[in-house]
Formats: sequence, C-alpha cells, structure tokens
Amino acid sequence: MRVIVYMYIGLGVCIAPWYAPVWDNNPFFTSSPWLTAFVTHGAVRGIVSGLGILNLWIAVREALRSSADPDSQ
Repeated sequence: MRVIVYMYIGLGVCIAPWYAPVWDNNPFFTSSPWLTAFVTHGAVRGIVSGLGILNLWIAVREALRSSADPDSQ
C-alpha cells in the first residue's frame, strides 16, 4: 500500500507544475504577485518535478526491496 501511495504522490508532484489549470490558477499562488512570478518560473517547476521523480524512485526501490524480502513489512 505504501508503494502505491508513493507512486500516486510522485506522479502528481511530477505532472502538476506543467498542467496550467492546476498550477497557474491555484488560488494560493495567485494571492500574491511575487509568489505567482516565482512558482511560474521554469526552474521552480523543474525542481518540483524533480522531487516527484525522486518520490517515484523511492517507490520503485521500496517495491523491489519488499519483493526481494517477503518478511519485511
């Protein structure tokens, strides 16, 4: 179950910055002009996507670890 949660969170965090209706029109981000300018910058989107990829990597590692050792919980 933990691996599935990591996968969903990783995919969401990886895709969200590049999906304009979710990222650019977020009420939290649009509340401040400087915050809007910051989060719409390409480097910030790339960093957030990188964190999503890291989360996916952790999920794959956990899946491989749990399949190699059936007694680990």
